[in-house]
Amino acid sequence: MRDRFKQIKETRAVEILEIILNDEGGHVLIGNRWFNYLCAKKQVFPIAAYRELAAKYRAPILKGPFNIEARKQAGFTAEKLNLLGA
Repeated sequence: MRDRFKQIKETRAVEILEIILNDEGGHVLIGNRWFNYLCAKKQVFPIAAYRELAAKYRAPILKGPFNIEARKQAGFTAEKLNLLGA
C-alpha cells in the first residue's frame, strides 16, 4: 500500500503509513515474545498452538501481501512466515 502511495506522490499518506508501521512493529514484537514465552512455559510448540487457537476461534484466513521484512524484525521465524503464507 505504501508503495502505491509513493507512486502517486501522496507523501502525507506515506508518512502516516510509516508511523503506523513503526508503531505496530513494536507491538507485534512484544506480542510475539509473550506468545513464545507462554508456549515455552506450557511446553507447546508455537506453530501448533497458533493453529489450534486459530481453529478454535475461527480466525479468518490471512491475506497478503505481507511485509516480510517487518515481520522478521518482529521476531517471526521462517516457519511462522510459511504458516502465514508469506
